[in-house]
Amino acid sequence: MKLQYRLLVLLVVATATLISHAQSTNIRLDPSTKPQPAFRQSLLGLADHTQDPLDATALAKFKALIQQNGWPTVVAVERDGVDAAGNLLLNSRADYDFQNDCLLLVFHQIYIDTDVRAVLTLNDRIEIAQGHPQQGGMLFTLTNGKVVLSQSTNAINAINQLRGDYSLPTVAEDIRRFQAAVDRGASLAEIAVPPRLSTKTYPIRLPALSSELEAMASKDQDVRNTYIQSGMKMNSPEQRAMIETDAANLARLRVIFQKYSFPSRVLVGYGGVNDVWLLVQHAATDPAFMAKALELARSPMLSGDLPRAKYALLVDRVRLLQGKKQLYGSQLKGEPGHFEIFPLEDPEHVDQRRALMGMEPLADYIRDTNAAYTPKPAAAVASSPASTSSTSSTSSHQ
Repeated sequence: MKLQYRLLVLLVVATATLISHAQSTNIRLDPSTKPQPAFRQSLLGLADHTQDPLDATALAKFKALIQQNGWPTVVAVERDGVDAAGNLLLNSRADYDFQNDCLLLVFHQIYIDTDVRAVLTLNDRIEIAQGHPQQGGMLFTLTNGKVVLSQSTNAINAINQLRGDYSLPTVAEDIRRFQAAVDRGASLAEIAVPPRLSTKTYPIRLPALSSELEAMASKDQDVRNTYIQSGMKMNSPEQRAMIETDAANLARLRVIFQKYSFPSRVLVGYGGVNDVWLLVQHAATDPAFMAKALELARSPMLSGDLPRAKYALLVDRVRLLQGKKQLYGSQLKGEPGHFEIFPLEDPEHVDQRRALMGMEPLADYIRDTNAAYTPKPAAAVASSPASTSSTSSTSSHQ
């Protein structure tokens, strides 16, 4: 899937994540709140009478269905309808842009009515069919009795970062689990089969709040991207816009936390939880609030609602604000392209701690962050998506 960097700054935090909206204005999520039997039957009928890949006529029919109705939800077309749409999308390889537009919406539905492993597997199968490396590391094979990724790649850190962003284990952890089963005599085809794309529906209880958090996070990202690309000049209009946005978001966060604590996935969805995390990162003008948010974030981290790597970053930020050394080395100082870490507790074992939190080795993190922070022309930022990862490193510049 084509991906794009979303850069944060607090004083600076940088991360890359999925674009939150489809690239085409003709594609959206199905807004239906009731069953759409005609839509479901059209999807099932098309899936039953098409080939791999879809020919031009079938592809045109599928695109017309999606453009007219939106990407299907379980509420609208039931589970078999969503599964059929996923298979049709996989076979729509003649139109990679259309596949990407739809995939962004499929990712949006993770933990609502789609399975995260199935989504990453679908994405990997589409990428490989298009001649690209897999991005989620979901496809494995046996080589001389050893479980390995089915396609060699030099982007294992990016793969693990993407997995971590959805609270999944690293590739190495999956390989250990699969290898143990194979050594006991199991078939890799049996143990590595992905689940169905669809799940039962887990509706978000507070959709208005979830949408508000998404808008707040989007504004946060916009002002930070502008600040970074302007060269991160002190006392500049771009910095003032960022500070004003942070102040407004912090005031709203205080109200939200007072009413809901750290909002859970049940309340605001997986994306909403991660939007809250992003906004908390930039509340450093209120260290007491950040410390309380960290305390409340432990529960969603343990439940899988909040990725371990993001929790680790918040740990480091709060520790530095309290005058302590960081544990995971996520906080950096310096100039774009020349960052170095803030003081680190027990540096000899930092990579072990990072591995436990699903983070890449520290040296790789510093290298990737320096590359991500190198200012680019505005036109390049707007038009050049990242090619392999939806989650980059996270850093801080104070």
